[in-house]
Amino acid sequence: EPYKNWRYKQIIKEIYLVCKNCNMSYSDVLTMSIFEKNELIGLIQEENEKAKELIDKAKMERLNKNNQ
Repeated sequence: EPYKNWRYKQIIKEIYLVCKNCNMSYSDVLTMSIFEKNELIGLIQEENEKAKELIDKAKMERLNKNNQ
C-alpha cells in the first residue's frame, strides 16, 4: 500500500513537470507513452543542469572579478 501512494505521487510530479516545462495540458501528457514522457523529463533535466552550470560559472566569474 505505501508503494502505491509513493508511485502515484511520483506520477503526478512527472505529469506536472512535463506540463509546466513543455506548456502541455494534463490530458495531453496522459495520452503520452511512458517512453515519450521519460524522454521529455530527461531533456528537461539536461536543460536545468546546463542552466545551473551557467549560473554557477557566472557567479564564479563575478567572485573572481570582485577579488581582483
